[in-house]
Amino acid sequence: MNALKSLVATAAIASAFAVGTHAASAATVDIADGGKYAFTGVLNPGETLTFDFDTLGETLLVDISLGASGDADDIADITYYLPGQEPQTFANYTINTSTGPDSASGLVSSYFASGPFTLSLTDGVLNSVSIAGTLYAMAPDANNLPAVPLPASALLLMGGMAGLGGLSLRKRRKAA
Repeated sequence: MNALKSLVATAAIASAFAVGTHAASAATVDIADGGKYAFTGVLNPGETLTFDFDTLGETLLVDISLGASGDADDIADITYYLPGQEPQTFANYTINTSTGPDSASGLVSSYFASGPFTLSLTDGVLNSVSIAGTLYAMAPDANNLPAVPLPASALLLMGGMAGLGGLSLRKRRKAA
């Protein structure tokens, strides 16, 4: 089976690989197994939290939903981004402060990925903030299969009809 089509989703906890950067997890994205991946991590003061994904060269359409739990001021200070996109903050969304720890959710939608990419969360939080998310991946054209062009389908139909007509004519000539 083709290696690109038989990808096996893996998730592994990785250790910090640079000072100030904390790699929380890595996953190989495969739409054959549903294309849905959950990930969690903790953004500590002075660190950048990263989640690494790889589509192994296959172009996929990716949506990511994020949640943060901690102090409202710390949550509002978090910036998250993917390569080639404008950074976003949880301050753009409603931060729930009514019960328990404060929480917020965010969204990265319609991101086209075709290889390794990293979701990064940064900023100067004063207290640790728990981060949880889910990545959803699909083929960009999964729901839009190309239609057979009319000229090609008309030629096929006419060729088939001519073949049946020829067989019928041959059969009549033999019978006579």
